[in-house]
This record gives sequence, structure tokens and C-alpha cells, in this order.
Amino acid sequence: MSAHGSMQEPAPASRMALPGWGRVLVVVAHPDDESFGLGAVISAFAADDVVVDVLCLTRGEASTLHGVEGDLATIREHELRAAADALGARGVDLRALPDGGLAGLDHAIIDREVERAVAATRPDGILTFDTTGISGHPDHVAATDAAVRVAARHGLGVLAWTLPEEICAKLDDDGYAGFLGRPASKSISS
Repeated sequence: MSAHGSMQEPAPASRMALPGWGRVLVVVAHPDDESFGLGAVISAFAADDVVVDVLCLTRGEASTLHGVEGDLATIREHELRAAADALGARGVDLRALPDGGLAGLDHAIIDREVERAVAATRPDGILTFDTTGISGHPDHVAATDAAVRVAARHGLGVLAWTLPEEICAKLDDDGYAGFLGRPASKSISS
């Protein structure tokens, strides 16, 4: 009951664990990163009427995982836009920085792309991978680092997807090696 004697609706389950942001900018390195791990969070934000925009820094043209005929950059752009739409994102900003080469770029180049997206979308916070890049992929790490730097400059919160070490060990046991986790007992701050 509230102070005025009326019952209040409980917060939606998805909102209980998520920041109370009205606008979110998702910063990822490759098409598919928005779905891989971040998809459930994007969908939960969108279900709570949060405006979600996705910034993808590369076109994913260097992927070796696809095995589909055609121009990979075009195919992956279509997949990114379809996935973002299905997850409830308002829009996608796809940049053309070098896939597989983000870590080799001057930080200012990547930061400038994130700064442009922040100026265009005016988010309350940024959603990205944690500083391990989840898989240690240098592009993931570079995208996250840029997102964290830009967020700090603008006083924005950062929500980072992190895997507990125990989950990574289980994935490794099941044949899905390469994930990097954090101790479950420690929280991460940026």
C-alpha cells in the first residue's frame, strides 16, 4: 500500500534487475553480438518500453563462421537489422570499421564512432560486453573499452554482460571453449 492507501503495481520482472533507463545504446563490434548474450537484455528493455538503439562498429565481413554464398557484409547487415528488429530495438547504426582490426585502431577513432552514436541517441546508459569481451576477441574488447571511456566522459552508466567462471568451465566441459568469466562472488564496476 502506498502512503495514500492504494495498492501499487509491482515493477515488471525484467525491470527489477535492469537499470531504470529510458534510452539505451548497445555498443558491439560485430553483427550477431547484439543477439549473442545481449539479446535477452535488449528484449527485456524493449518490453519495458525502453528505447534501444544498436551501434555495431564493423560489418562483420571477416567472419569465418558463416559459410553462405554472397557478400558477407551485406548478408550480416541484413541479419543484424532483422535481429535488432525482432529484439525490439528502435534502430541500428552500422559502421564500417575493419572487422578483426578494431584493436589495432587508435582509440580516438573508435571513441569518435561511439561519441557520434551517443550524440544521436542521447542514451541514459550503455549496454555492452564486459571488459573481457566475453571471448577475449580483440574487437569485442576494443568495442567495450570505447563504450566505457565514452560513457565515463558523459556520466552514463554501463551495463555489461558478464559470465561467471563456473558457467565458462561448464561450457568448456561441453566443448564450447574460449569464454572468459569472472568470479561469481565479485561484482564488476567501471
